[in-house]
Amino acid sequence: MIQFPPGLEIAKDLSSSIWVQETLRDRPERPFRVRDLTTPRFEAYARILHGPRRPSDRQISTGTWSARAAEIGVRLGPETRWDDLDGPGSDTWVLWPGELIGPEVETLAHTLAEHTSSADACSFGFWSGWGHLDATGVLYMAGGPAARRLATWRARAAGRRRNRRNRKQLRRLPTFPTHGGSRSYLLFRGSVAEAGSFWPATGQCPTIWWPDDRAWLVHTHIEATSTYLGGSRALIDQVVGEQVLESFEVQPDAQVAWE
Repeated sequence: MIQFPPGLEIAKDLSSSIWVQETLRDRPERPFRVRDLTTPRFEAYARILHGPRRPSDRQISTGTWSARAAEIGVRLGPETRWDDLDGPGSDTWVLWPGELIGPEVETLAHTLAEHTSSADACSFGFWSGWGHLDATGVLYMAGGPAARRLATWRARAAGRRRNRRNRKQLRRLPTFPTHGGSRSYLLFRGSVAEAGSFWPATGQCPTIWWPDDRAWLVHTHIEATSTYLGGSRALIDQVVGEQVLESFEVQPDAQVAWE
C-alpha cells in the first residue's frame, strides 16, 4: 500500500484544481518564467531558496546561499543560480532539486496561513511521478552470508510484488495535469498547516499548493532549486522583508532558476 500523509486523503473531486490546470495549461517553447509556474494573476512574486544540505543527510542544513556566496566572494541576487556558487568546498554544499524540507515548509505555511481567508481549506498537488510512490526498499538482513542472501532475495521479490501493486494503485488514482500534460499531480485537501505533513510521510514536499480563496500559489517544481510564490503585495513583502526563508522578490517575467 502506498503511504500518504496521515490525515490527508486523495481527492476524487478535482474541481479545485481546474483554475490551475487552465492557467498553467501550456508548456512554453521558451525557458520557463516565474509566471509559468505561479500564474500571472498575482500582485507580486518571490523566489524562495532551498536550503543547502549535507551530502550524507538531506535533513541537516549546511548553511545558506548567502553564506556560501560570501565564502567564495560571489554577490547573491534574485537571479543567482546554484551553479554560480560552485567553487572550493562545494562538495559539502548540496541541493536536491524539487525540495523544501519539512521545517522549511512548516515555516512558510505559518506565514501563508495569515494571508488567506481559507486557511482550513487548501489544495495540495503532489507529483505522481516520484519514484518512491511505487517502490519499496530492502532493509539490511541479519544472519550469516547464506541467510542474508536468501533473506535479501525474498525481500526483493516481495518488494517487486509490492511495487507492481503500488503501480496499479497509482494508475487508478485521479490526477490533474499542467504544462501540456507533461506533469500530473495527485490532489490532496486539508488545512494550510498540513503542508508540512508531506515530508515525514513521503520525503517530499507538496509540489503545487493554494488555498480555496486563491490568495496565493506555491510551486516547487521538481527540477528547480528554488520554490516560487505568487501572492499579494503584503504577503511577498513579509516573506522577503522578514526573510521568513531566504528569498528574493522576482518579476513574473524572470527566468526560473533550475541549477
